[in-house]
Amino acid sequence: MKAATEIAESNNESFLTQSGLDHYAMVTQVGDHNRSDATQSGEGNYFKLRQTGDRNNSILTQSGSNTFRNNDAEVTQIGDDNTSNVEQSGTYSRARVFQRPTGAVTARFNVAEVVQVGDGGAYNEAFVSQYMEDNFSRQEQTGQGNDAYASQQRSGNDSYQYQTGDFNSASAVQGADPYTAIGGNLSTITQNGNYGYAHHNQLNGNNNLAETTQSNDWQHSVIDQSGDSHKAFVIQQ
Repeated sequence: MKAATEIAESNNESFLTQSGLDHYAMVTQVGDHNRSDATQSGEGNYFKLRQTGDRNNSILTQSGSNTFRNNDAEVTQIGDDNTSNVEQSGTYSRARVFQRPTGAVTARFNVAEVVQVGDGGAYNEAFVSQYMEDNFSRQEQTGQGNDAYASQQRSGNDSYQYQTGDFNSASAVQGADPYTAIGGNLSTITQNGNYGYAHHNQLNGNNNLAETTQSNDWQHSVIDQSGDSHKAFVIQQ
């Protein structure tokens, strides 16, 4: 079943609820104070949101049982002061969040949060991409075989990745402002389980901070930093 909503140039709100199998929903909001709340329960569901404009926010919840039919979410926010919250429960789910500026407008203080919970096996994927300055990303995954990836360009950004379970992988890539070489980015990866992989890649700029905390056995941490006055901390226990 498909649902599509397009809202342009007004203070609109969109609320969507779907239950069952193999639903498709797409919401497009162009304008100022828009908001989208969506809930999908079941399996094999897909939700796509695109917000272009001012101070939009999105809350998405997808829940399903632990089968091989995954739920898929894609959120794109182009503009100012947007916030995205994605929560998925089940197995083989995927969430992607993109936050970008539009034209000469600076995208700053955006917040992206992805929480994925699996019961037993998981194999979920979380992807966050943010461009410009002072943005915040939090990815939290519970279960096994999960992948988390965060990309933040420019300066003053914070990335937090938390994983509980075995065979999980987390990567964060942060780049400095190409014009000023200002960095000041923070990347934190916390993994509790066995066979975890953590990779921080902080490109150029100065005064970046990378932190890895890993518990249990067979953990692997890689930190790449270029520039000056960086700090790196690794705790493996």
